[in-house]
Amino acid sequence: MSSSTPSMSCSAPLETISTDAFDRQDALSRCLDFFKVAPKPEQLEVVATLARCQDCILIAGCDWGKTPVYFLPLILWPDRVIFVISPLKALAEQQHQKLHALGIRSVAILGETAITPDMFKSLSDGVYRAVFISPEHALSNDRIKNLWRQPGWRKRLFAVVVDEAHCINSMGDRFRQEYGSIGDLRCMVLHDTPFLATSATLPPRVLENIKENLHFRPDTYTINVGNDRPNIKFIVTESQHPMDSFRDLKFLKDFRKTIVYFNTCLDAESARRYLVRELGLDSSRIAVYHAIKLDDFKSVILERFRNDKVLLLLATEAAVGMVGDINNIVRVVQYRRPPSIVSLIQRLGRASRDTTLQCTGLTIVPQFPSRGPAKDAADKDLLAFLYTKTCRRKVLDGVFGNKHHEDGNANCCDNCHPVEIVRTGPEEYEDAEAKVVGKRGPPSTEEDKAFARRAIEEWRTATWKRDFSSRAIYRPDRKSSSFLNTLGLDTSAYDAYTYDAYAYTYDNYAYTYDNYAPASPKGTSPKAQSSAETTAV
Repeated sequence: MSSSTPSMSCSAPLETISTDAFDRQDALSRCLDFFKVAPKPEQLEVVATLARCQDCILIAGCDWGKTPVYFLPLILWPDRVIFVISPLKALAEQQHQKLHALGIRSVAILGETAITPDMFKSLSDGVYRAVFISPEHALSNDRIKNLWRQPGWRKRLFAVVVDEAHCINSMGDRFRQEYGSIGDLRCMVLHDTPFLATSATLPPRVLENIKENLHFRPDTYTINVGNDRPNIKFIVTESQHPMDSFRDLKFLKDFRKTIVYFNTCLDAESARRYLVRELGLDSSRIAVYHAIKLDDFKSVILERFRNDKVLLLLATEAAVGMVGDINNIVRVVQYRRPPSIVSLIQRLGRASRDTTLQCTGLTIVPQFPSRGPAKDAADKDLLAFLYTKTCRRKVLDGVFGNKHHEDGNANCCDNCHPVEIVRTGPEEYEDAEAKVVGKRGPPSTEEDKAFARRAIEEWRTATWKRDFSSRAIYRPDRKSSSFLNTLGLDTSAYDAYTYDAYAYTYDNYAYTYDNYAPASPKGTSPKAQSSAETTAV
């Protein structure tokens, strides 16, 4: 795509724009002229389907080219607008920046974005040709709700796009409930406005759930080009050490560009401590990326990973999709069994988008039990993939409806072509029972304490900005580290990670710890005296 393309603007009155007739040859020619890339037949088929005001579902793997199917209508119908619902801020921002570089006006309404009166007028007038928005804003923001009442806006709307549609199934009933209510938009748009759902992972059960949730019509057109990534070798291995020790990650010392996915933030943070403290690896080349991190901090991490300054990215589900334009990731590791086969393939699919590179998708699971939680897990497709003794790719092709090729792919899987997994060596293994000397671990070091303070401060700042900033009482005469000073603690690391000096106000007497409380008068318990002397901020 070229960044020197002139700015796109409305070139004709709205009533002269028609999507009834779709000329494939004209679309191909204009796509070549504008994007400098020839569209695939399936991409043109999606656009033609939307032009017929028909709902569409596109299932295609990473790097196939799902984004162009809703970029192309912006140059074919210069007075129309697309509305893209995206679960990931980083991914939506990337797409917004790509359109900006092409000279197409767009806006990303995510997180803390404030919709000002001027922005609302621009939205209503169709100045922004593409709107990238989180599901929370799309359904809950008062000004966005008012936007649906504008006849001009509703008439300009070409399609509603639900990106990463599998998230409706994985997030819509727990983590982000708004994602499960996107179908409510149906009653806000014109009856003939089509919906497009895109994803790399929609097995039949999930696909039916998506159709029901988004109220897809009976004539919905599904285009499945498959999600197989031939350049990724799938490997599953049992852990050789207790998984809480993270010793099975010792092979990461080779610093090949890798994402390691964990199911919890705690695991990601603990793994970094193991790699840095016990293996002595360069901490500047290892970063943790998860939902608790502040957005600005995550942006810095992502940029460093993109520029190869960070080579090991320890991530949670929050990172899925955020590496859309990073092509040289040669290895993705899943540590512990993931929630579902959809989550696993989404994660492993982040391995190199450069199809000339041979990559590895490694899953490390506890030693295979013959019975118990693993056998009773709800996702039978996941268990089939993890425990099969035959070709793992064939299992995946059956789950996702891909055409399986019996062509002797040397990069297929560890069952078809066994490989030697890097182990930590039996001499470094400590029996779990011999290792446990008590419930408490070793005393915390100053580094541990500084790490904990940083993590707590990041969480407090994010929570305060999200939930309490509108009704907080500021105390500019206090420093954010004054409370720690009263306890005689070193505040240098704390201050270095304080984003807003006055985001939190501590009072010297707001908190009382028994260790620092003065001696209790006779007959008064320390706890009672502490409670009596405590004053609220």
